[in-house]
Amino acid sequence: MVDYSAVSGDRQWAVLVRALAVFPVKKSRTRGQQKAFYLNAYNTLSINMVQTYWPLRSLRSLGTLFDPVWAHDAGSIRGGKVSLRVLENDVLRAVDDPRVPMAINGASMSCPDLRHEPWVEYFPDEQLDDQAVRFLNLTNKGIILNEKDNELRLSSICDGFEAGVESPGGVEAFVRRYRPDLAAALTLVTDIPYDWRVNGGLSGRGLRCLRADLQTGLNRRRSWVQVSFNRLEKSAYGRRAGNQADTFFLGHGVGAVLASGT
Repeated sequence: MVDYSAVSGDRQWAVLVRALAVFPVKKSRTRGQQKAFYLNAYNTLSINMVQTYWPLRSLRSLGTLFDPVWAHDAGSIRGGKVSLRVLENDVLRAVDDPRVPMAINGASMSCPDLRHEPWVEYFPDEQLDDQAVRFLNLTNKGIILNEKDNELRLSSICDGFEAGVESPGGVEAFVRRYRPDLAAALTLVTDIPYDWRVNGGLSGRGLRCLRADLQTGLNRRRSWVQVSFNRLEKSAYGRRAGNQADTFFLGHGVGAVLASGT
């Protein structure tokens, strides 16, 4: 869990975010250095997006279906704006390492746990192996073992393993590498429901601020609907003679929206 209130008031956090923008990552000499840098960058920028808009219940709430938050500018690297989607799909997944999805955290409860240390350039592989073991031992988040039905349920992030798993046996062999204790005859499914709630607790004050923000947004939406309805009443459609029924049902529908707060 992340204390986003503390992060928001930490001057060193602002220094870290600015450092990402100017770090000469192109001069990194090894693949390990670049991997460690981009893992740290992704996790830092996802936390930063949450703390910028804190309090909120989900990072996804900052986007929409057609404009998801993952495609928004998350910060700067090498002087250029980047999104979390670009960092994950174009940079980190490009290294073809199936452990990477278990190392990045999108500020959600079902994301792999953040480590209490940064990713280090000298031994990222050791850290990634350890992260894989940890995640595949997290019951209800990384794995659920249903012995009665001989079924092993995995987090949906395991759907992304296939591209990086080249060894015989695919995802199952990969999982068994880090969970050698699992029974031989198991059916693997990646269907653990994903919890998108933000990975930080809301204080009483934070909850009050969130409720106030939600109410402000609701009032703004109500005003927009009322203005739209007033304009419609003044239009040719609303004035049309003999069309009292249409006007009644239209008004009733808008009234229902306003009453429900949708």
